[in-house]
Amino acid sequence: MKPQHTPTPYSYTHNAGTQGDYVIYNESMINEDMPGAIAGYAATEANAALIVRAVNSHDALVEAAQLARDFMASIAGNDALTDNEQQVYDACTAALKLAGDA
Repeated sequence: MKPQHTPTPYSYTHNAGTQGDYVIYNESMINEDMPGAIAGYAATEANAALIVRAVNSHDALVEAAQLARDFMASIAGNDALTDNEQQVYDACTAALKLAGDA
């Protein structure tokens, strides 16, 4: 069984208790007073923004990569993919492997 992460979407805000640190959290869980509401901390606002953007877009990007890879495979049939088609297929496969969804 895969470990579960804090549900999305994530948000971030400056952590008043520690100057320069940003807290990353799930807004819907804050009202439930659950310890899982805080997903982590980042040293800079740019890092916090990147983490939030990456987490919030992850599922949609994985789905898009799967669809694109499946489409490339379906158009190949018994024929070899063109160089461009093979590049798309390989890029999708590599991205899915990095995402843990290959």
